[in-house]
Formats: sequence, C-alpha cells, structure tokens
Amino acid sequence: MFKKLVSIAAVAASLAGGTVLAAPAAHASSLCSGNVVDGYDVPDSSGVVTSHVTLFYDPATGNNCAYNYATSAGGLGTPHRMLLIVDVCQETSPNQDYVSGLCTPIIDQRQRDINDNYRSYAGPLTVHAPGHCIDIVAMDNYNNLSGYFDSHATHCG
Repeated sequence: MFKKLVSIAAVAASLAGGTVLAAPAAHASSLCSGNVVDGYDVPDSSGVVTSHVTLFYDPATGNNCAYNYATSAGGLGTPHRMLLIVDVCQETSPNQDYVSGLCTPIIDQRQRDINDNYRSYAGPLTVHAPGHCIDIVAMDNYNNLSGYFDSHATHCG
C-alpha cells in the first residue's frame, strides 16, 4: 500500500511541474532511518538513468539502508521489474581487484528485493555490517531499457 502511495505522490508531483528525479529525497525519511551517505545512478548501456539508489547510514543502530527508486525514463508509476540486493561482504576494505569478484558476500546476511510489478521502488533493505564492506546491486527493466549498477565492496567499516 505504501509503495502505491509513494508512486501516486511522485506522479502527482511530476504532473504539477515538479521533477520526478527529486522524489527519492522527498521520501527519504519515510523509507530509511539515518543520514543519506551516497547515491548511485542506475544507467542502461546507452547512459539513460532508469533508477537511482539512495544509501543511508544510521549511527544510532549501525545499520545501512538502501532503496532503488525508478526515474520517469525507468517506468516510474508503471508496473515493471526492479531489483535491489544489499550484501554484507567478507571484505573489510574496498576491493580493487576487478577480476576476483570484488565482494565475497556473507550469504546469510544478504537482503534481496525483486518484483515484476513495482511502480516506484525496490526496498528498502537494511543490513548491519560493522567492520565489513557492503555491496549494492540494483536493476530496473522497463520499455526495452535495462539499467544496472553494482557498487562492489564499498562503505566499509
């Protein structure tokens, strides 16, 4: 129900002349606790941004929280496939070796959200990763656009 309301609010904002890309900031406090620490575009192969990942860190709980929010080009307001995975990595510092896989996930701490009918966002997903890196993977498939992003081992500590 909440996802439907967020989607309706975003579409209403765009019809009223607001920018849909600003929607994640408008809904940030209602999806994740803590402070925004990073944001990532999810582009397709031609550079069209289909969605945007926002990452939060809550120092009170030590939790990382992320969600993947569709852009208008990525089907905001229309049911489509979205994915978000947040892994806690075995790595304790960023892995710069792009051959070996970058993040060795601790599988029982993986959080995953995928659905073919999301109208606005996947997530939010929360992980507790003290002393470890996290890896964020996001995808948005809509109208022959397929955006993909992988942060690899990042935000360590």
